[in-house]
Amino acid sequence: MSAAEGEKDQMQYREHMVPRGRYRIYARDYPGEEPEIVLMHGSPDDLHFYDRLVPRLSSRWVVVFDFLGWGRSDKPEGYPYTADNQRRDLDAVIWPLGLEDGVLVAHDASGPTAIDWALAHADRTGALVLLNTCYRRTLAARPPAATFLFSTPVLGDVAHVA
Repeated sequence: MSAAEGEKDQMQYREHMVPRGRYRIYARDYPGEEPEIVLMHGSPDDLHFYDRLVPRLSSRWVVVFDFLGWGRSDKPEGYPYTADNQRRDLDAVIWPLGLEDGVLVAHDASGPTAIDWALAHADRTGALVLLNTCYRRTLAARPPAATFLFSTPVLGDVAHVA
């Protein structure tokens, strides 16, 4: 067992089975200082993806959870695993725990979820950290000005100054 794994095992956390309609989402929250940090796993991971990071955030309030279908959360049969449904999973975790002004950390497939949630709830999002993810235009998205500038052919040519 590594030192980080030993630290993680000694850290105190509260377990939650958060209701999401007729299903339940497994979540842990580690008490600490605000603003809270919400760690979201990608696919095919679960909350244990962050086991080595959580001890290094020991002074902060950290929340980790398993999206529906992963880890200890319910695994609904025939359930559509979409970014919109993952956003609803995130809603189900954030609202009951009273999270405000949090730092959303998204990896892989949870990136679009975090971006959409942050756009819809800018007043409750302190920061957004994206790890190895992608994003495409959705109805809720407004691309940053630099993205628009460099992705528009005529404007991109002008923006690339030698």
